[in-house]
Amino acid sequence: MRKAISVLLFSIQLFGNEIVKCSGEGRTESEAIVNAQRKALQSFNTKLKVHFQKDISVVDREAKEKIAYKLETSSNGVVSLLLPEVIKDGEKFLVKGICQINNNLKSRVLELQEKISSNSTSLSELQNGLEILNFEIESFQKESLQIDAETEKRILKLLYKLENLEDSSKHQKEVLKLEIDYLQRDLKELKTVTADEVQNQILELQNDLENLPDISEVRDSLLYQIRTNFRVLNEKIEVISDRFEESVSNFKSEQKEKIDKLENSISTISSEIENLESRVSILEKYQIYIFSALALLFFLILFLLFRKRDSETEKIADIHTIDNRVKIELNSKILTSKEKLRATVFHKFKTEMYLYIVNLNSENRVEFLYPTSKDNNLIPPNRTLSTPDFDITQPFGKDIFKVIASPLPLEIPKIAYKSSKIFADSRGFKNPEIESIQKELAESSEVSNMDIIGHFRGQALKNNFKLYENFVELETKL
Repeated sequence: MRKAISVLLFSIQLFGNEIVKCSGEGRTESEAIVNAQRKALQSFNTKLKVHFQKDISVVDREAKEKIAYKLETSSNGVVSLLLPEVIKDGEKFLVKGICQINNNLKSRVLELQEKISSNSTSLSELQNGLEILNFEIESFQKESLQIDAETEKRILKLLYKLENLEDSSKHQKEVLKLEIDYLQRDLKELKTVTADEVQNQILELQNDLENLPDISEVRDSLLYQIRTNFRVLNEKIEVISDRFEESVSNFKSEQKEKIDKLENSISTISSEIENLESRVSILEKYQIYIFSALALLFFLILFLLFRKRDSETEKIADIHTIDNRVKIELNSKILTSKEKLRATVFHKFKTEMYLYIVNLNSENRVEFLYPTSKDNNLIPPNRTLSTPDFDITQPFGKDIFKVIASPLPLEIPKIAYKSSKIFADSRGFKNPEIESIQKELAESSEVSNMDIIGHFRGQALKNNFKLYENFVELETKL
């Protein structure tokens, strides 16, 4: 009877699924289940072999072999095991049950195998197809034809009851046949027993045999209940199938959206690369000019970094104010303490000029070399003035000799070594308010050693005449 039920289940087609009785052995329960699934696939002659083209490259062949191996591993998932019965036999496990094969997924597996064997499908498409198939197989294993515990118990109870009734009926028939045989044998052996008694016993046994329940009616009733249970399962499968198709559709749309975004990103990157290539070509075209500009900029930075900056003495003397109509020359630009200093002033003006020579040493001390109280510093036009010899004394270092030509006599102030009014501002002579500061200095009879030049210029501004200045540098040593 159970064999008849398995044949019946084998013939049922449920939404593209096939049902077959299956079993498998293994060292573990999971291995036994996998072997049962493989046997179920083999019973339908499912081919799981891939044949490659001869002209395929080694790299593509290795990649496709990996995909084919993953496909072969995943193909067992098209079979789901229903009502499993696990029996442990020593160190082995035996699994019996009903296997359901999803024909749709099976055809998808065979279709993907054909694509692997051909050279017309790219590796990326094969990989994407395998990922979608694995997702569908996983969803099928989780959601398709799931039998709840109550339905499973009812089906198992009906199967066991049918099997027990069949076994009980066979047993009772065999017992009755044995009794009839014994009675017939006793009838032959025992002469004392009358024929009527024997005949009565035979009739009683025949009546008992006729009163046995009709197995066919019980079988039909059980089969009706089984069909009813499978009808309920069909309704569940419809709901699950709709959900499955919806999830697959959502998955495909998400994959397509990701692919579209990836293509947009690739196109954006390609356009950026093209723009970069055009910029590189422009750079290559004008690289000589660019390198020249960079080199010029480099040397300009070096010049700004290492250019000679004015010392404090040079700032006080304001060496950037020069008029070549008055010049001062020394007998030497480097003198020791054993030598004498002598200065010569060249005066190229067409009018008389008052000449003044001021020395600013390395410690910013001020010394008026010319005129002295004995000298007449009004020099006729186009004349040369020679000063007397001066001794070289400390402090040694760099001195600046400033010569000033003035059309009017200048007042020589008293020098005080105190804070400067001009250099109270870091801009010094470049201060926009320098003229008002110099006029203020001209009113003082005592000025800072750092404001002596500003004092002279303030007198010129105050009396509306111009000064003419020049300088020369001297290095003194011990």
